[in-house]
Amino acid sequence: MLAATIGLILRVIEQAADRVKGIGGLVIQIIHSVLGLMWSIIIIFVVPSMVYKNLGPIDAIKNSVGVLKKTWGESLIRVFGLGLAELIFIVLGIIVFIPLLFISVMMGPIGIIFIIFIAIIYFVGLILLFGVANSVYNTALYVYAETGKVPGEYNEEQIKNAFKPRKSKMSIL
Repeated sequence: MLAATIGLILRVIEQAADRVKGIGGLVIQIIHSVLGLMWSIIIIFVVPSMVYKNLGPIDAIKNSVGVLKKTWGESLIRVFGLGLAELIFIVLGIIVFIPLLFISVMMGPIGIIFIIFIAIIYFVGLILLFGVANSVYNTALYVYAETGKVPGEYNEEQIKNAFKPRKSKMSIL
């Protein structure tokens, strides 16, 4: 319910950005993007928190934020790494399926329907695959952040590379 409420708020902001023209619309779109990114980062450890600690949604969000505070940038590597890989596969899919769609026009309606069907299977499969990969890796990072132990099938190098130490801030007097 909380995720749906946040999603609804983000959607309202997005619709406002679509209605407002010029600089105002751009500013609203930037606000929408920043809030969406922040929400995605905040909830990165919600599912593992719910599973491992048997927490409700609000407590799981608080726990997720706590884990992020302890290891502030660690999960961002996962977000950008898997996100970049997913983007590459999406672009490759577009590069392959658009020409195939134009070629299928020569085969008639059955060819067009077949290519569209294959494209839908590809993109839905891609979304599911990367969704599962994100969840599994988030859980492994969560276990490591909470316990210091490397889970199951991961080796220590894979997990520790996801956790880069924070650089201390030095103040100039």
